[in-house]
Amino acid sequence: MLEKETKPNLSIMKNTTLLFGLLFLILTSCNNDDDMQTIDTSNKNLVAYFPFNGNAIDQINLENTSLVKGAILSTDNQGIDNSAFRFNGIDDIIEINHSAALNLTNEFTISALVNPEEIKSQTIIRKGAAVNGIGTVPYGLSMSATGAISFTATTENGATINHVSKQGYQINEWYLITGVLKDSEMFLYVNGVLEDSVIINGESNTNSFPLLIGSRLRLESNTFKGIIDEVRLYNVALTASEILALQNNL
Repeated sequence: MLEKETKPNLSIMKNTTLLFGLLFLILTSCNNDDDMQTIDTSNKNLVAYFPFNGNAIDQINLENTSLVKGAILSTDNQGIDNSAFRFNGIDDIIEINHSAALNLTNEFTISALVNPEEIKSQTIIRKGAAVNGIGTVPYGLSMSATGAISFTATTENGATINHVSKQGYQINEWYLITGVLKDSEMFLYVNGVLEDSVIINGESNTNSFPLLIGSRLRLESNTFKGIIDEVRLYNVALTASEILALQNNL
């Protein structure tokens, strides 16, 4: 006698498929949560954050009051209106009053997203306008007329101004510029890529001057021409992976 053919149990097959699908979604969700956790961990150490979403308010410390002089709201890198500030390259500036939190010392990170419209000497961010003496700018980001992107940190009570830089930038392109100081070493990242580093000596400088965005003295010779957005200051040194996460989430 021929044995009767056994048909597959469709109900069991469907349930097994659903089970594997559910397991896949759970694993995917866990991976996404891990990614978000990495970013959130770095955000815990933000001492100032200016996303420029319709205003120049610091989203971390409301005591860091901002004064906008000339700069106007513009579109950001995603094309969203009123989500960044455009500077005219002549005398526009945003000033943030001094607070103790802005005195970043021997381990910190500063970052800004910029879109230059001209190759010229131009300030992105800096702590105060001084260029010599005890109050010399403790930290800053800038671009030069020779096409350099630079991160500056001053040590030894203003006696030594240290630089790391990358040569070459183009107009009308977005750059995430990030400077890191950690264990007496400076690092410059551009668009999430490490471009330069240097060992420095001495303690980091501090001062009681305002944080300046877009200009040093409101002169054409040092005022940024283009768009500045996503200004961040941390009291820790971000890792390379955290900086890359910032780049990937713009």
